[in-house]
Amino acid sequence: MESTAFDWISYGITFVLGSLIGALLTLWLKPANKKSRQLEKQLQENEQKQTEYQDQVSNHFQETAELVADLTHQYKKVYDHLSTGAQKLCPDELITQQLTLSESAATPELPDVETSEKSDEEIGFEMPKDYASDLDKKKQGGTLSEDYGLQSKRDSCLDEEKTS
Repeated sequence: MESTAFDWISYGITFVLGSLIGALLTLWLKPANKKSRQLEKQLQENEQKQTEYQDQVSNHFQETAELVADLTHQYKKVYDHLSTGAQKLCPDELITQQLTLSESAATPELPDVETSEKSDEEIGFEMPKDYASDLDKKKQGGTLSEDYGLQSKRDSCLDEEKTS
């Protein structure tokens, strides 16, 4: 009997351990868990790609800034060279004044709009009106007046009454 009790206890322990291992494997191999692991892996890959992309953009703009700074420096060197050469080689002071850096040369003066252009009255231009003026009312009554087009109808009605 002792061997039988021992056997039953070993069977019970084996069953419990097998059930635990089966439950753990079921949870671990469950399709939803596979899907979540795939999504986590995809998320990590996308985060890594995003980080790499941000680094590339940062490097691009840093290099662009350096190239623009170099371009500005080269432009200044060319301008200084031309200015120095003009001062040495050209006796005309007007040319050398135009080549020197000053605020007036950096921002060219615009002609005065009021003095350079003719006024609307000089050209004969009149802004369109959105109302009927008094002169128009005396003639016909403007297109927005209450009497517009009615005068001719009144005249035709009066003519018909006179002929009748």
